[in-house]
Amino acid sequence: MYSEFCFSGVRGVYALVTKAIPSLALLVEDTTLAKCANAARNSMEDLGRLAAAPFLKDGSVASRVTALGYFYANGKASDLPMVKPLENDRTLVPKNDDPEAKWQCEVPKADGKENETKDIKDVGEFVRFCVVPAMKAR
Repeated sequence: MYSEFCFSGVRGVYALVTKAIPSLALLVEDTTLAKCANAARNSMEDLGRLAAAPFLKDGSVASRVTALGYFYANGKASDLPMVKPLENDRTLVPKNDDPEAKWQCEVPKADGKENETKDIKDVGEFVRFCVVPAMKAR
């Protein structure tokens, strides 16, 4: 029924929202639509991953940590090869004067039972202590 609206990427999401939502009761029963929505979601994740990836290698430190922020929030274990090379990046993270916005991550204590706050000094630490553990947890 709604399979004609099943496109990949943004165009498919737009079509789904504008054409399918008025018939929400029918959408719940339509397994083709569920498959289409899942494909659109995966396509959007791929789009974000593809958009962030070039900035992991090139650009300013601000560009790199912004791209790493995408993987911190959305990356999966299968994306680890994209961020692992930055574990040795000793470029200092951008300075921030806002006391509420510090470069910190929660890391397990030596006993493994509790977490402690770790101050992050460089891009490599951000990858090792923040990004990689978040990606492995998904």
